Amino acid sequence: MIPPSRPNLVMDAIPTHNPWLPLRSACPAHMVRLLCFHHAGGNAIAYRPWRTMLPDWIDVCPVQLPGRSGRMAEPAYLSMGPLVEEFTAAILPYCDLPLLLFGHSMGAAIAFAVAQRLEGKVAHLFVAGRCAPHLQALAALHRLSDAELQAYMRRLGGTPDIVFSEPELMAHVIEVLRADLALNDSYHAKGQLAATPITAFCGTDDTEVSEERLAAWSDLTGGPFKKVMLPGNHFFHFDAAPVLHRHIIASGERASE
Repeated sequence: MIPPSRPNLVMDAIPTHNPWLPLRSACPAHMVRLLCFHHAGGNAIAYRPWRTMLPDWIDVCPVQLPGRSGRMAEPAYLSMGPLVEEFTAAILPYCDLPLLLFGHSMGAAIAFAVAQRLEGKVAHLFVAGRCAPHLQALAALHRLSDAELQAYMRRLGGTPDIVFSEPELMAHVIEVLRADLALNDSYHAKGQLAATPITAFCGTDDTEVSEERLAAWSDLTGGPFKKVMLPGNHFFHFDAAPVLHRHIIASGERASE
């Protein structure tokens, strides 16, 4: 079922450009807004295909963190508090529609922290490829050597071969990845969402996340929780996008009623 069309009465009040949401485009058909948070070392482009894969009543907004792409001159965040404070302040004009949040790996932790700050505006939190962030981290990945980080990237997959063959590019990727991992390693969630539903996804072959530690996301909400295991490794969500989208669309339909 597609939600009925209605005009976005506050569209004119929304800024036409926001560095946090560089790929967003205004459309009067939008009924819900989906904020997508990328993995450590990644960028907003990872979710660009979703903008055409999902129906046009969902405003797909890939989030761009500082330190990469068009924000390369800005320092990457090393801790969650300042990031969430500045991000939520910057996107308040975009909270005119029900929000859906999706985050993969590090992005899942950021999505949860943002959901806590914006609770009451978030209709559903979707997390993927990350242990529940109130659990003790198994390793301090940001302390690995450059060579160890490269081996870690190869083991996870998801990094284009050209990155490993270009020393300057690799040096920049390692710098951003290390900062992102410092943020991810240092974050420890406190409290829970009062009623926001959480759906947690993971690849069955993901060596970074056990099914038990994925299920622990249920501790972080007083609302409904669902765990979904799908074929694939840590970056399963690229191939499994149609399945993820069915869950997102169903939630969006409920939120827009």
